[in-house]
Amino acid sequence: MSDALRLRPEGALPQPRTAGRVVDLPGQSVAQSRPESGGVLLMGGDCSALGVARNLVSRGIPVRFLPGTNALATYSRHVHSIAGWPGAEADTAIAFLEGLAKSGQCMDWVLIPAGDSEVRLVTNHYDALSHYYRLSTPPWSVTRYCGDKQLTYARAADLGIGHPRTYRIDIESEAAAADLDYPVILKPAMKEGVNALTVAKAWRADDRTQFLSLFREAHTLAGAGGLVVQEMIPDDGTNQFSYCAFCDNGEPRLVMAARRTRQRPRKAGTGTFVETLPPQDFEAEAAIFLRSLNYTGLVEIEFMRDPRDGRFKLIDVNPRIWTWHALGLPAGVNFAHAAWLHAAGQPVTPARAAAGHSWIYGIRDLPVALAEIIDGHLSPMTYLRQLLGASSYATLSLSDPLPALVDLPMSILRVLRR
Repeated sequence: MSDALRLRPEGALPQPRTAGRVVDLPGQSVAQSRPESGGVLLMGGDCSALGVARNLVSRGIPVRFLPGTNALATYSRHVHSIAGWPGAEADTAIAFLEGLAKSGQCMDWVLIPAGDSEVRLVTNHYDALSHYYRLSTPPWSVTRYCGDKQLTYARAADLGIGHPRTYRIDIESEAAAADLDYPVILKPAMKEGVNALTVAKAWRADDRTQFLSLFREAHTLAGAGGLVVQEMIPDDGTNQFSYCAFCDNGEPRLVMAARRTRQRPRKAGTGTFVETLPPQDFEAEAAIFLRSLNYTGLVEIEFMRDPRDGRFKLIDVNPRIWTWHALGLPAGVNFAHAAWLHAAGQPVTPARAAAGHSWIYGIRDLPVALAEIIDGHLSPMTYLRQLLGASSYATLSLSDPLPALVDLPMSILRVLRR
């Protein structure tokens, strides 16, 4: 086994090395005083960033925002946006962040990346940024096992964790020679950039001819070694689950189990209607995976239940705050605040989300729900009860109405640009 896949703790999340502050070593915890005026520098994300801002500002924690591809949170009255940000993909991004801290605006603030590009930026420049910010995300030595699906599935296999059968096919000649059990799906190994494949999240191939055609296009988009070919688990849309946690040195402090009842794209996308659940069997395997990395921070692990054998299969690991984290608030767990507390050197009290709560993203859920109604899988009355009875909403807030008002035209514009 290579060093990259040897099963050993990968190191806890150290506290940033800022003058006058005690450095936290792996496996240890230290008491740190709460910064007198420290806040959060929030980077990227969509309604996830909006939820973080609303949550933390209500607790008296100031939030400044660097938008990514989705600027929804900039319309919140709780957010102070910073001008001049070149974006996480820009060569000048790290210099901008360092200059922002040196100017005194955000020095020693907690840095929370809410988007995939922003997570890559922070983890790849972890040491440099830790001199200026309190980091809430593990370094690349840990997050690579989450951000790169090839490494995710290899680690899951070594740990005995169920996952879909995955084929390593890097070039077209290997694709032509592959003996596959159809249908299969093709998806990017890493969530990089915005293109037809990353937007769709996965492409389905039902036979060899279709597979080879899709492989050529997907290979062009994902590059050599950037593509995952995987068996397709049969699913009617009811087998999508998530394990959500805040962990400290591999041990969960906050836990939430949920069903992603509806998603967009359907059956292979981001949750649009999500419900909390009582304890689930997949939680044990999620905990094994996180302990193997000595993981510290927020994480969402996606599972599917395979109807062929009844087992839960690990699908994806997101090493950041997720779109519907605000569902935790009515269920009794505050993930965004936990990330801030830990990065600020304060303890996180263990808690578990209560079952029976729901979150809905009305604008994005509506077309998915309509498709379910047309297919006969959802009744109009059930949908209406879900919409009106949700415990939490993605954008809707009577005290902060503008983001919900601008979300529809922004969503339409994004679709037209693709």
